[in-house]
Amino acid sequence: MEIFPPWDGVEDLDRYRMRMRHHEKQQRIERLKRTKMAQAVDQDGNPLYKISSGGNLRRARKIPARVREFVLERDQHACTECGASDFLELHHIVRYIDGGPDTPANLQTLCTTCHGKKGGMACESGRSSPSSGDQRTSAT
Repeated sequence: MEIFPPWDGVEDLDRYRMRMRHHEKQQRIERLKRTKMAQAVDQDGNPLYKISSGGNLRRARKIPARVREFVLERDQHACTECGASDFLELHHIVRYIDGGPDTPANLQTLCTTCHGKKGGMACESGRSSPSSGDQRTSAT
């Protein structure tokens, strides 16, 4: 791993900081590329995850909106573990990385806290409460 050189006092400090942030992001992307999740592929050889330009791991495909809405309605827009109705995510019972399908039978609604306890990792940005109508889905 390449170490970024310290500021020499000659280069403009703002420019140095910008180059340093870019360097750190590139290193993060390189580390992510070596992870099991970044290298995971489906049965056809298509990647399950992609690395965003911001250096974050994202699902290569989203849960279809009709499936997401069906699961949320079925679970009454509440966490199936604790009953919370804010910051909901969809959890794969059989993990996505292990080939778990995006079907209602393999999905359950969990709040961020309960999803984290099950080892879930949210891969889509933005949190919302049910009142906004925009529910986040997860990667597991």
